Amino acid sequence: MPFDTALHQEFDRTLWQGRIDPEPDSERWHQKIQPLAEGATPGCALLGFACDAGVARNQGRVGAAEGPAALRRALAPLAWHRQGPAYDAGDVRCEGDAMEEAQQELADRLAPMLGEGHLPIVLGGGHEV
Repeated sequence: MPFDTALHQEFDRTLWQGRIDPEPDSERWHQKIQPLAEGATPGCALLGFACDAGVARNQGRVGAAEGPAALRRALAPLAWHRQGPAYDAGDVRCEGDAMEEAQQELADRLAPMLGEGHLPIVLGGGHEV
C-alpha cells in the first residue's frame, strides 16, 4: 500500500540538538539517532503522530500535535544507554479533523517497520494513539 506523503513529515535533524562531551562512551541521543531508511538494521524506530483532532473532538485543550517534537527535543540531550540503532521515521500529521485518515497512515507506516524487525515507538500527544 503506498504511503500518503501529504500526511508525513520527514525526519527533522534540527529537533535533535545537545552538547557533545569529549569522554569516550558519553554519547547522547542526538548523536546516535538516524533517519529510518528502507533496509536499515533492526532497531528502535520513533514515529510521531502529530494530531489535535481527538483532543478537539473531546473539547480539550489542543496542543497534542506539538507532542512529538517536544518529546524529541527532550530526548535529544539525554545520555545514550542503548545497544543497537535508533531511528527517527518522522511524523504522521493530521490535517484538520481527518483523524481516521491519519490513523490509517500511521498503521500503514508501522506495519512495514514491524515486518522489518524494528521496535516502533509512537510519539503522540493525544489519547488517539
